[in-house]
Amino acid sequence: YTVILDAAYRGTVQEDHGLQNHQVYLQQDNTPIHKTRFTLHHFELEGIDFLPWPAYSPDMNIIENAGHELDCHNLLPTNVNQLWEALQEEWDGLSISYVQSLYASRPHRLTDLVEAKGSYTKH
Repeated sequence: YTVILDAAYRGTVQEDHGLQNHQVYLQQDNTPIHKTRFTLHHFELEGIDFLPWPAYSPDMNIIENAGHELDCHNLLPTNVNQLWEALQEEWDGLSISYVQSLYASRPHRLTDLVEAKGSYTKH
């Protein structure tokens, strides 16, 4: 997990946006691999701060919806580079209007979450 996170996080935060770890907060769920002593120690060494997140919290991250929208059924990569290229092509194919609709859905999603008192919502 830390190897994957280092590559993706560092690439996005530092290379793409020119930020340092202490300037951002990582949001992650409480999957067991995210909470191991090794992972938490790694975050500490790297200066990665993350938002406290309750166990079994509802996933309100709109990226999950975008992931379901990707048409990955016909992908048959034979190596990591082919997989990355195929996923990048699918990601780039998401329409701007779809992404905007996800952002526009945030107030409604949050209202539903408040009404559910933090429990499950359809989102």
